[in-house]
Amino acid sequence: MKMTNLLKIVFLFLIVFFHTKVNGQHNFKEGYIIDLKSDTIKGEIKYRKWDIMPKRIEFRKGREAVSVFYGPADIKGFSVSGNNYLGVIASLEKSSCKIHELDYKADFKLVVDTVFLEEIAGGSKPVYYHKDYKGKLNFFIASDTGIAPLLYKIYRQEDIDYGRQMTTVAKDERYKAHLYAYLQDCPAIGNSIRKMNYELRDFLRLLDEYHSCKKK
Repeated sequence: MKMTNLLKIVFLFLIVFFHTKVNGQHNFKEGYIIDLKSDTIKGEIKYRKWDIMPKRIEFRKGREAVSVFYGPADIKGFSVSGNNYLGVIASLEKSSCKIHELDYKADFKLVVDTVFLEEIAGGSKPVYYHKDYKGKLNFFIASDTGIAPLLYKIYRQEDIDYGRQMTTVAKDERYKAHLYAYLQDCPAIGNSIRKMNYELRDFLRLLDEYHSCKKK
């Protein structure tokens, strides 16, 4: 009886092991990296449909090749499954976006870090975004000096209403002014910029509207 149970355990272990290995192989998709010399190297990248930006990627030149791991400081970028990513030094706004964690300061908490950014719009007006493990979003546009952040912050402030002190939630939405200037060749989307929120779906909707405007 004990031997039978032991065989069952070994059998289950082998099933899990081979299932994990096969799935790991299937996660590799055709793609390429751009090294620091701007050379494009084709191969396969382990792709996980990232919601949170990865700190490193696994790349191999072929199915039988040894995998190599790259961080954002090691390469200029990579592409996999039709998605493009940049490895850049960027200023990330780190203030909490959770209501119960908001601070009372309007100042931006900018932290310079080397990260991967996903391109959500290409062409002559590229837009990029980054999401960390806390769910904090940061959006960026291309500028003459590199990558420029689209700044946004939500914070608490004290107000006086009819003689009573009240705590309210305020927003610094200066990213909208930057978008107006960045996409000024299509003034028809101005109203959409004014109404949008600092969320990925709103940016995607706005950029679809912008490209439709340019086609017209």
